[in-house]
Amino acid sequence: MVEKQVVQVPGLRDSTPSAYAQCVTAGDLVFVAGQIGTDQDSNLVSLEFGPQARQALANLRLALEAAGATLRDIVTMTVFLADMRSARELLEIRKEILGTDFAASAMLGGLTFARPGALIEIQAIAVRGSAPQN
Repeated sequence: MVEKQVVQVPGLRDSTPSAYAQCVTAGDLVFVAGQIGTDQDSNLVSLEFGPQARQALANLRLALEAAGATLRDIVTMTVFLADMRSARELLEIRKEILGTDFAASAMLGGLTFARPGALIEIQAIAVRGSAPQN
């Protein structure tokens, strides 16, 4: 039996009061909860899409690293957008940050988030150690 373990992520707010975990592992699998463009004090970094998208990916990276994985270990990613017109900008940012380490992906748009002002949320599943070694 694979044991589930909650990962504490330095630099991300404690999600315990909200009754969920920022990151959970089960064996080599890493499950990262939806990350938005907030800083470590839970403030949105900007009201603009680009900075929020970059911060959401930075928060995703923090969670993965706390679990012993990297962005290159992501096997699937789900992106939620307030406005699908932001998709093109997101794809450019993803290319810049993730390069050609493609993952299976889904994107949904036209959404309203629990956090007022949030424009993007990204969740991911990774497999530790799955990235090609250079």
